[in-house]
Amino acid sequence: MNKIRELFWIFKKEDGGIVAHQVTGAISNLPIGVGTVPPAFPATVISLTAYYMKKHVDGNLNLTTGQTSQHNYVYFRLAEMLLNYAEAKNEAEGPVTDVYTAVNRVRSRVTMPNLPAGLSQTQMRERIRNERRIELAFEGHRFWDARRWNTAKELFNGPFYGMKVTKTATGFTYSPYQVENRIFREYMNLYPFQQRELLANPKLIQNPGWSR
Repeated sequence: MNKIRELFWIFKKEDGGIVAHQVTGAISNLPIGVGTVPPAFPATVISLTAYYMKKHVDGNLNLTTGQTSQHNYVYFRLAEMLLNYAEAKNEAEGPVTDVYTAVNRVRSRVTMPNLPAGLSQTQMRERIRNERRIELAFEGHRFWDARRWNTAKELFNGPFYGMKVTKTATGFTYSPYQVENRIFREYMNLYPFQQRELLANPKLIQNPGWSR
């Protein structure tokens, strides 16, 4: 069995969406990429966190024989349209029938049960946000969603962890380790105006938190 075939994928739901863990020891002598690997993880691992994305990967390819496939870039998906509609409708009118219908269409596609009846507007808001987190993972939405919801200061601030997953004779062991400590303040939701723009327009006021 070649080393690519020896790669184990273990799925867990994290804040960034559905991710996969590489099992150590399975491909222990693959070449390393550029970067500093935390001491808790072998120096042969390409990812600093040991998390790998399986979404959009063609599992039928044999990379050792140079096989390739084409994947079209998705600009806009029906699921995004439905979740956009559900979010706006819930904010405007609360959890009316149309909100449930839109979200449940997304969930039913992957055989998930319908949302429970009787949710409040706040509960539905959290459900929709979580649905976006999972359904639209790794599609460029989380970065902006967290900022417009003003939740990035909680989600993106503080220690970030990787997971060392080791295959044993009876299963797997999981050992989290800290990769880095990130800082995100509320004012970072908005980008600063460039200095040249401020000089060109004296009436333009710099966004809060970015003034020298």
